[in-house]
Formats: sequence, structure tokens, C-alpha cells
Amino acid sequence: MTVRRWTAVAVLAAFACSEPSSGPRTLLRDTGVQTSASVSRTSIEPGQETELTVTLANPTSEPVTLHFGSGCQVVAYVTDHAGTVIAPAGGGWVCVAVLTQLTLGPGETKTYTWGWAGGSDFASQLSQAGSEPPGNYYFYATMAAAEGTYDTPKFLVTLQ
Repeated sequence: MTVRRWTAVAVLAAFACSEPSSGPRTLLRDTGVQTSASVSRTSIEPGQETELTVTLANPTSEPVTLHFGSGCQVVAYVTDHAGTVIAPAGGGWVCVAVLTQLTLGPGETKTYTWGWAGGSDFASQLSQAGSEPPGNYYFYATMAAAEGTYDTPKFLVTLQ
């Protein structure tokens, strides 16, 4: 791997392992961006899906721009009780290595949603429903912008 890839992996690992926060909260005081997160179900049976929703909001009267080091602005994960990443398959996201940005106008929000049905992929990735054994899993998302990072709470989801 190149130095850039190792740096990206180290940065991703650093924010993925940090303590989650409870929403809503301010991403950074100087941006004013607020964040919130929720799951639609905390218990699912085979064939059911739970959705993780992350919302970024700009309650200020000025536009706010967030700068990202890749095409992945907000990413979701599902881990088992031991902390092993179950989804996405392979344990990590493959992100386009281009700088991206997100501008939120005054009062504007941006929502990201992922569906999980108990498999090693998210619903948008042709979910493999029921491929994981019943048990407790943790569903959460992370974001790393130049202006700051955000980790959602780790939502406990029980797969029946």
C-alpha cells in the first residue's frame, strides 16, 4: 500500500474507534452543523430490515461547507458483540480517492440512510438477509470532515 492509503486507513480507524456521541450535537462549534441519528427497529426477524438514518443540519443563517478527503462522506457499519465488522462485507468501505465537499445552505439538512437485514451487506448492496446468526449487533455511522468528525451512537439491534 502507498503512504496515502496507510494514512487513510489510519485516519478511518481512528474515527471509527472513537467514543460515540448521543445526538443531536454540534459537529464543530465554528461550523454550527448539528447531527442526529436513529434506527427504525432495535429488533429484527429474518426478512425484516432496520434503517439507520443520519441527518446533518445547518441551523445557521449562513451556508456551511464541509470538506472530505474521499468520496465517502458518511459511512455505516454493523459489528457483532466482539466488535468485528459484519457489514460492509470485508470490514471496510472502498471509497473514491477524490476530495469532495458538502455545502448546506441556511436551514438546510442532508440525510443519509442505510438498511440492514441481518447480512454482511447493506440493503443497497444486495443484502444477504439472514446470513448472520441470531444475536446482538451494533449499527452505527461515522463521518470525517476536515472541520471535524462525528460518530453516531452504537445502536443495539437484536437479530432474532
